[in-house]
Amino acid sequence: MIPGGVNSPVRAFRAVGGDPPFIVRGQGSRVWDADDNEYLDYIGSWGPLILGHADPAVVEVISRAAHDGVTFGASTPAEADLAEVVLSAFPHMQKVRFVSSGTEATMSAIRLARAYTKRKYIVKFEGCYHGHADALLVKAGSGAATLGIPGSAGVPDEFVQFTIALPFNDAEAVEFAFKKFKHQIACVIVEPVVGNMGCVLPAQGYLERLRKVT
Repeated sequence: MIPGGVNSPVRAFRAVGGDPPFIVRGQGSRVWDADDNEYLDYIGSWGPLILGHADPAVVEVISRAAHDGVTFGASTPAEADLAEVVLSAFPHMQKVRFVSSGTEATMSAIRLARAYTKRKYIVKFEGCYHGHADALLVKAGSGAATLGIPGSAGVPDEFVQFTIALPFNDAEAVEFAFKKFKHQIACVIVEPVVGNMGCVLPAQGYLERLRKVT
């Protein structure tokens, strides 16, 4: 019914052997699968579960909100309230838009950068994952600053011709790319800590240097 038995490639087990666990419940920092095996959850739903699973206060608020309706396809006071909370936490931000996934967020950010700068190229880094958008599913070619080639079947070369993929933690490669594609790069997108290749930390001073280059 489901390709590979999972709804996200990151959950697939074919490359490592075995079957993916099917989680049926969670409490605090632990989850249980359909065979009642208990796990310490280091994933936290990939970030948002900072209070753990089924926190009583969170469950109460969700339950109370659900009584008034689950989704409306229209603006609500709650989203305006949440926007105020987010903006108060990040004073440098002027506006915020909520979306349904990280893929939508990165697609919107890149589109905005291209519209504002009137430039086509974007820079991403090998091993960094920014969602399922075609232009971001790129593996770097040979050389320090070559145009990307698709890293997934079904992505035409033309869709990634304006994506420059560079090695992570290589500030010289970034500087070279900005010289080679001078006044043509709309934005740089990066994971400060690269999760999809083993939680690789940035080298000391790398992010600061990246900020200076851009």
